[in-house]
Amino acid sequence: MILSLRVDALAIFYHSAFAGVANIFFFPPIVMLILSFGYINACIGQIDFDETVYPEVDFQQDRDWYGPSGMLREFDPLDPSSGALWIGNPLNPLNGAYINRHSS
Repeated sequence: MILSLRVDALAIFYHSAFAGVANIFFFPPIVMLILSFGYINACIGQIDFDETVYPEVDFQQDRDWYGPSGMLREFDPLDPSSGALWIGNPLNPLNGAYINRHSS
């Protein structure tokens, strides 16, 4: 492009609309994208997409995370493993046997 300052034929070419189209078409990232399609297809072609590679999904495992009310076990007030949030826990303020030991 700098050579077009000295050579008139190149200056005429670079001022044309075709030069603008060619500049966009031959922009290096676009050229790299176009040239990489064959390489990517060759790499993907070598991969064996056998379904036995993927393990079976165990939906029961997801159910183990949730308590009786459908909340996560740590936050479920109906699940005894939720600690102080469990309704049956005497440390829970919603329990009938709860005694407020802190003075207001």
